[in-house]
Amino acid sequence: MCAMCAKKNQIKVDRFIIPFRVYGTSPKHIVCVNGAQQTMAVWRSFITYFSDDFSVVTFDFPGQGRAQIVKGGAGVSFEEQLEILRQVILEASGGTSVYLFGASWGGIIAAGVAAIYPALVKKLVLASFGIKPSTELSRVIKDGQKLIATGRGNELGHLITSRFGQHISEVYRKSILQQFEGMNEERFLSFYEHSRFVAQIKDINDYVPLSKIAAETLIISGKHDTIIDLDDLGVIARHIPHCKTITIEDAGHFLHFEKPSILHFYREFYESILPLAAASSV
Repeated sequence: MCAMCAKKNQIKVDRFIIPFRVYGTSPKHIVCVNGAQQTMAVWRSFITYFSDDFSVVTFDFPGQGRAQIVKGGAGVSFEEQLEILRQVILEASGGTSVYLFGASWGGIIAAGVAAIYPALVKKLVLASFGIKPSTELSRVIKDGQKLIATGRGNELGHLITSRFGQHISEVYRKSILQQFEGMNEERFLSFYEHSRFVAQIKDINDYVPLSKIAAETLIISGKHDTIIDLDDLGVIARHIPHCKTITIEDAGHFLHFEKPSILHFYREFYESILPLAAASSV
C-alpha cells in the first residue's frame, strides 16, 4: 500500500458528519488529533514517516476541512469534541487501544479522552500542550475575534503566522494563509466560538482530569513556543502519573512542521517498551 493511499470513510456523531482516513494496514493505530482550524491534510509528513509501521488515522472536526454540521449552531462544545474523538477511535481501530497524538488544541481533546476512557489509549503524545493560554495567545485571540467581527476573517492566517509561525517553512506558511483565505462564514463562526472557549480557560484540570490519564505520556514542546507557558510543563507532568517531558531547543509551536527530525522523538516513544525516563531538554 502506498504511503499516501488511504481508506476513506465517515461516521455520523450526533449532529455531525465526520470524515476520517486510515493510511497503512498495521494493527497498531496512531490516531492524530488536529490543532484548532487545522485539517487532516496537515499530517502528510507524519503519514509518510509512520504508515509503513502503523496505521495512521486522521479526521476533521466540525468547522474544519470536510466535516459537516448537519443541524444546530456552528459552535462545537468541548464535550462534543471528546465524543467525536472517542467515536473515531472506536470506528477506525475496531475497539482496540490506540497510540494517540494530539497537537496544540488537539492535545487538550486527546488528553480528555485518555483521562475519561483510559482503556482506549495505549500511549499518548501531547505536542505543544499547555495548562492555560499564554498572555500572547490571549492577545491573538482578541485580535482574531476583531478580524472576524469586522468581516476580515481571511486575514487570520497572516495574524497567526506573524505571531506564532516565525520558525515554519515558507511552504507551510503559504498553506496556512490559503486555508484561512478559503474559509466560509460557517468556518469563521466555528473558529470564533472556539476562541471564546479557549480564552476562558484558567486551568485545563477544570476540564480534563489529568491525574486519571493511565497511558504512558510524552509532552513535547518547542522552547520558542509563545502559545504555551513552558513554566507550566512541570506542573502538568506532576498531574499525569506516567509522564515524560521534552523541550526542543530550536523549535516553536509547530514542532515537526518546523523540524521534521522531531518525528524521531515520537517514534522512539511509541516504540519504546522501557519505563519512562526523567524529563529532559534537547
